[in-house]
Amino acid sequence: MNEPQIKDIQSIKKILDDHKSFLLLKKSMFFLRPILRLIRVDVNKIDGAFEKLKEMEPQLIKLATIPDKFNDTFAKHGWIMYEMMDLEVAEKAILLAKNDGLESAERDLTDYYTPERVKWKLLTMFGVKAFWPRMDLANKALTDYTEERYHACVPVVLALLDGMVNEIHGKRKGVRRGFSSDEADLEAWDSISAHSKGLNELKRIFNTGRYSTVADQITIPYRNGILHGMDLGYDNKVVAAKAWAALFAAREWAMKAEHGLLEAQPEEPKKTWKELFSVIAEQSQVKKFHEEWTPIERILDKDNFISDNNGFDVGSPEHTLAEFLLLLKKCNYGKMGNYLSRYINGHEWKAFPAKLRGIYCEKAFSSFTIVKIVETAPSITMICGVMNYFEKDILASKRKTIRLMAETAVGDMALRITRETVWRIMDMNVIDNGVIDDC
Repeated sequence: MNEPQIKDIQSIKKILDDHKSFLLLKKSMFFLRPILRLIRVDVNKIDGAFEKLKEMEPQLIKLATIPDKFNDTFAKHGWIMYEMMDLEVAEKAILLAKNDGLESAERDLTDYYTPERVKWKLLTMFGVKAFWPRMDLANKALTDYTEERYHACVPVVLALLDGMVNEIHGKRKGVRRGFSSDEADLEAWDSISAHSKGLNELKRIFNTGRYSTVADQITIPYRNGILHGMDLGYDNKVVAAKAWAALFAAREWAMKAEHGLLEAQPEEPKKTWKELFSVIAEQSQVKKFHEEWTPIERILDKDNFISDNNGFDVGSPEHTLAEFLLLLKKCNYGKMGNYLSRYINGHEWKAFPAKLRGIYCEKAFSSFTIVKIVETAPSITMICGVMNYFEKDILASKRKTIRLMAETAVGDMALRITRETVWRIMDMNVIDNGVIDDC
């Protein structure tokens, strides 16, 4: 019996099937074009969509073939493919392994995990509720990674991975099973990393029994050997990079587990041709945005007080924050909940008003002056400024950074450019919690 392939998961198979359907439609356009013109369809736009489809074809082929090739080549060495990994990097590593050897390929994969890239990928971990309380420790591990203190970084990242899986597994099954447990099943429907060739295989390798003291350098983060003091040569970048990569790969399983999507889901209704053309155009726009995006910092050159008549663009992060704070000023806790990220409190958004009332009952918001706005990631914006509020009739001020996330209407992470994007605040208590900033 043939081994299941990543290329056969539903999301990849669906993209390939849609691609074939478009190719069939393109062949029919010679006959359809006059009819479409008669019913006033803009055939020029359709032709443009076909051109974009042609441009996307090499990427679709890579999407279908690279994940399986990558795991077949590298899984036994402690690397697996996951949704947010760069296809170009994976493809290059496969070629390097074939032409120059494994050591060259691993060196290139390790270099991919720069401190800046790890920092960005850590921001995406906000999509996992179980990781929220672990973020502070993760940032400390990132500092160690940046300063090349791999001896300190590696055990922490492995512990964070184990704890995240443990917490999610316990809430789902009632029995705690961490990444280090043989009984933890990290397979999920329609997933690249949580495929049968992915996380479970990686878990098996990481958790290999290590029963003798080894002082020589190792290249795989053997969890048992490192945490039990048997593998002493783990203090190197390749082991640290593999630990980070495993954490980011597990994010895919964790998000599906928290949203109840580990099992097969009913098939979605087939899209109309109009919807499919729209999808192609949007995918092309998203790809271009990802490739060209860089962090942006805007220093505001004049006072920008949050006020009833603020001039912020509707739909912008600063407009969302302004509306939230104005509702806070009026103690309208019911409506305030609509502006909070659905990742807070495990999506229990109906409980937001009561929680907000408890947080702010002894404080009275006065004003907030925006000093700068930093777009730190495609889905994250940080708004820095001065928070003024009354506590027991005494006016207090704090410099604050308030974090907002781009989400869809139902609370999934989105990009700042997509049509469904709404901005939501990532902390209920914007006065006391969040980041204290020296802006």
